[in-house]
Amino acid sequence: MIAENGETEPPTTLLWVQYFLAQHFDKLGQYSLALDYINAAIASTPTLIELFYMKAKIYKEGTSAVENLNEMQCMWFQTECISAYQRLGRYGDALKKCHEVERHFFEITDDQFDFHTYCMRKMTLRAYIDLLRLEDILRRHAFYFKAARSAIEIYLKLYDNPLTNESKQQEINSENLSAKELKKMLSKQRRAQKKAKLEEEKKHVERERQQKNQKKKRDEEEEETSGLKEELIPEKLERIENPLEEAIKFLIPLKNLVADNIDTHLLAFEIYFRKGKFLLMLQSVKRAFAINRNNPWLHECLIKFSKSGAKMMYFLDKSRQEKAIAIATRLDETIKDKNVKTLIKVSEALLDGSFGNCNSQYEEYRMACHNLLPFTSAFLPAASEVGSHSAALNHTANCDVLASEI
Repeated sequence: MIAENGETEPPTTLLWVQYFLAQHFDKLGQYSLALDYINAAIASTPTLIELFYMKAKIYKEGTSAVENLNEMQCMWFQTECISAYQRLGRYGDALKKCHEVERHFFEITDDQFDFHTYCMRKMTLRAYIDLLRLEDILRRHAFYFKAARSAIEIYLKLYDNPLTNESKQQEINSENLSAKELKKMLSKQRRAQKKAKLEEEKKHVERERQQKNQKKKRDEEEEETSGLKEELIPEKLERIENPLEEAIKFLIPLKNLVADNIDTHLLAFEIYFRKGKFLLMLQSVKRAFAINRNNPWLHECLIKFSKSGAKMMYFLDKSRQEKAIAIATRLDETIKDKNVKTLIKVSEALLDGSFGNCNSQYEEYRMACHNLLPFTSAFLPAASEVGSHSAALNHTANCDVLASEI
């Protein structure tokens, strides 16, 4: 290197400039650039211990606190994160935490293999029996139940209201934009891409750090045979193709180990209801009914099941139309949870032909729902009926006035 005054700089000048820049970008939080400079310095002078110390410092500061808690299997924190993300509507982040908790339980099970030979060698048979019993009920733990329940609820929401592809939505919207608005949108997209690139660089740093910190020989052997674990990307998790199948994966351990909790069977009903599995729906509501017959969610599930059963009755035997409609349109005292959403679904089924031609039954059901919920717009009478009814009232009033004048 040649300085401004023409003198030749010593070779170590570039080394210490790179070292300084690594410290500078580390302080700014730009860990990817800091690593680039420190790696360049190490490549030129691999015998300088200060460079490796600085690289370790960058890795330490570049590590997310949340990721550290994940490695420590701090599940109370992760279950709270799941609830927070779920309330915020950040379903991808919530599902990522759910899968991380599920992996913790898999790793706990996997780690116990080291103790099998140890217990037999040391003849600690009582402790070994306790270990085996723990393995049998491991996913009965409250942390797993919370994570699994949230995951199932989120997958049900994503099945009912799947998220649209943002890029396709932007293409549709860009067709109706002016030149100024389109320029603004493109600028916003470029900023978003730049931000995503920085995030990807941070993730790359994190992945590299995780790979460097793998200490156990067993983990290295697993990587050789099965490869690294699939990365959990929130955007992919919330746009899964088969959300119900993913929900069932979380449901199976709950059905096997937490069968005494009514939420397990009600969650199972919601999944099987969307899959159209009538026998499994019946099994779920019967088990829930045996636990707590007064549960309000159970009553909602019973109404859904009765309506679905009525539709299936008509589908299998058209001659039983009257009975099927009578079951679907029941509004007596035995039906405790008469919510608007369920009543509207029944009226739509009467209109769309699910029960055949039943205009008169629909009108009777609409009037009954209108008397029950007079301010619900879906059950209001048609405009012509309202007009004729008001005209009749006006005619009666006019007659009364004329009679009094006479």
